Amino acid sequence: MVKKRKQLPDVNELVIGTVRRIYDHGAFVTLDEYNDLEAYIPLNEVSHTWFRNIR
Repeated sequence: MVKKRKQLPDVNELVIGTVRRIYDHGAFVTLDEYNDLEAYIPLNEVSHTWFRNIR
């Protein structure tokens, strides 16, 4: 059986992303597993233990 890839991640799903732009209030990332879909992450939502390098 072939599984169809979801177009968007589920709420609270851990995803891999690449930071593209950083602002004082958050960052824009591309979601690597979702065809480089662009997403905004408020800084208070960024995990302080699950990123390699935010800068």
